[in-house]
Amino acid sequence: IRERFKPYYTRVWEMLHSRGARIFQQDTDGNVETVIDALLECGLTCIFPMEPAAGMDVVALRRKYGRRLAMSGGIDKHVLRQGKEAIRAELEYKMQPLMREGGMVFGLDHRIPNGTPLEAYRYYVDLGREILGLPPRTPERQGWRRMAF
Repeated sequence: IRERFKPYYTRVWEMLHSRGARIFQQDTDGNVETVIDALLECGLTCIFPMEPAAGMDVVALRRKYGRRLAMSGGIDKHVLRQGKEAIRAELEYKMQPLMREGGMVFGLDHRIPNGTPLEAYRYYVDLGREILGLPPRTPERQGWRRMAF
């Protein structure tokens, strides 16, 4: 990464940053923990989807990197098929310690898995909204489209 990416990423980021860009985000599937330092040196400020199934733990990474690393995703999509208790445990573990700090866009680590009951997905969204202090869904404010709250 330092040899091949950094010269190009640095030029791109310097140009974009000079024009007011504040976020330089990279899609990084799998476990990329061993290369986060190199990506930060390249100018990246945010990575996603932060895959729990690959061992990416957004809480541990926040402790390690603080606000130097913004993250998106991080919620294990597989818990949606494991019941309400598993969904609650996942969201409370990840959202409660990180939501006050900023630098985190919560969402599933990828798309909703096939076979996910709609009721489980709605529970995930409603609980996520509650933890974040957002108003409940209404017919006018669905809030459960795609992956976000």
